[in-house]
Amino acid sequence: MKANTFFLVLWTMGCLTSCRQFLEVRPTDFITAENYYNTEAELQTALNGVYDRLGDDKIYGSNLSYWLTVENDETYHNASNYGPVALYNYNASDPNVDSFWANLYYGIERANLLLANINKPREISESRRNTIRGEALFLRAYFYFLLVTNFGDVPLKLEPNSSVVNTAIARAPQQKVYEQIIADMTTAEGLLQNQTATSLGYGGKVTRTAVQGILARVCLSMAGYPLRDESKFKEALNWCQKVIDSKEHSLNPDYSQIFINYCTDKYDIKESIWEVEMWGNATGGYNDAGQGLGYLFGIANTVIASGRSAAVGRYTKWAYDLFEVNANSSLAIKPSFDLRRDWSCANFSYSATLTIVPNTNPWNMNAGKWRRTLTTESPKTLGNTPINVPLLRYSDVLLMYAEAANEVNNGPTQTAIDYVNQIRRRGYGKYLNGANSVAESIKTITVTNGGSGYSASQTNPVLVTINGGGGAGAQATAIIGKDGSISGISLTDVGKQYTGIPAIEITGGGGKDAKATAVLTSAGDADLKPDQTGAKDKFLKAIQDERVRELSTEGRRLADLKRWGIFLSKMQELSVYGKANAAPGVLFIGLNNISDKNLLLPVPNRELGVNNLLKQNPGW
Repeated sequence: MKANTFFLVLWTMGCLTSCRQFLEVRPTDFITAENYYNTEAELQTALNGVYDRLGDDKIYGSNLSYWLTVENDETYHNASNYGPVALYNYNASDPNVDSFWANLYYGIERANLLLANINKPREISESRRNTIRGEALFLRAYFYFLLVTNFGDVPLKLEPNSSVVNTAIARAPQQKVYEQIIADMTTAEGLLQNQTATSLGYGGKVTRTAVQGILARVCLSMAGYPLRDESKFKEALNWCQKVIDSKEHSLNPDYSQIFINYCTDKYDIKESIWEVEMWGNATGGYNDAGQGLGYLFGIANTVIASGRSAAVGRYTKWAYDLFEVNANSSLAIKPSFDLRRDWSCANFSYSATLTIVPNTNPWNMNAGKWRRTLTTESPKTLGNTPINVPLLRYSDVLLMYAEAANEVNNGPTQTAIDYVNQIRRRGYGKYLNGANSVAESIKTITVTNGGSGYSASQTNPVLVTINGGGGAGAQATAIIGKDGSISGISLTDVGKQYTGIPAIEITGGGGKDAKATAVLTSAGDADLKPDQTGAKDKFLKAIQDERVRELSTEGRRLADLKRWGIFLSKMQELSVYGKANAAPGVLFIGLNNISDKNLLLPVPNRELGVNNLLKQNPGW
């Protein structure tokens, strides 16, 4: 054995000597940075690789669309037997936290490699090169934005790895990381002046207005906890104004259509400014589908072929009750004038035979925006969906403008109020017949003649029929008085798109002569009330609540609560509220686990083990 080893060593040394020239030739059978990035096509492929990280399961595929964002005052994780990370039951070794950090840095490394080699191709226009550079700079900055808002101080790495040694990097202060984010995104905005939503026709790539809108979000984050750099409110306002002034975007008149488009894989560049591209059903060796939207957030359904949804993300009753209801209803769950409520907070699930199973428990409302029964992949699989993840919608820009204007002017401006009211009017269905016309719901039905002889009867019930008026969907039931007259009409559905007064007909029940008239809502009924717009703090509260109604289950709430500096207090308030309002026990699992340390995620133990310059976050 020793002899054999000796001759093996001699043979190896001989090969190394005689083959030295061969070994110094650049490899051609695999890709390295040295033999790549030589053409425009290779730059684009590399850029696609940077985008690819966004859709990974460890970032927006499920982590940011669900696991790391679900538990807040808006929604909660309705399962105690799996998904501990959603219940704040995690530590520095948690695989979701570890993979989240790692994949953000994978994206940064890909962007750094591309930027370091951006000038290699010769046969490419400078305009095209600058566009690719702008997208890569922005994406790198966006990865850092996700890092700094979730982990605080993080290593700031702006060059690709050149060696496997001396890779330890200390955490840079948040202020420095934010300054780099602002610098990169501002440069990107200048480089992407000609890359617009209109020119592209889809929202999966970074455009000028996407950069502007995200810059507004970054500035609001800097203006809030923990940096509290209030000078950034003015910058946020300016970036929002650029998006608005571009005329590239507008509100979709139909709130539900926004999410029908996401579920059916259709682009809406007016409303959806930037979205993460998801695709397929995770079969055939290629996985670019997600689980957060449609499966974890969705309408409960056990039938795989129609789109199975675990639906473990549920609304809190507090969030459900934020929507204005019609007090003129005898139902325990009163109908809402705000059409966003019943689309977002789906009050039903599906049985094993796909029949509708109604639900009247406000703590058990499904995330109705993400409906797998609408998705178009074939076949539908257990838990993977192709629903694109919204990162920035136009309504968010209007709400950010209103918030920033409120801070800059020490109170709401009329423009800020108008922008919030535009969103509310859309939510109340005021624009369903077009932007220049008003479509209404039924506000009340008033009995003008109670009639006589009416009685409750299963064989001959009293029926209230609503016809005409150009709308549809309104339903009501009659309330029978002790004297046999109709004493009132209770709306069970306010309907929508009425342009005229519908006729009310009361039949059955053995009675006669009862009559009633309907009154429609008006455009202004959707608007904020004077007590919500009269002072800075009240307008901010109105905006905070409106962001729940408008942006629920879109991954924004947890970050909002933290930057407003109210995350811990709101979680404590929700605990008190839940105990007073018959909340399910699972709600308190997550709430009881929350402490100061949850303002940031822990630095993964794996990273601490390989980088001796890293320090752990407080409490972990």
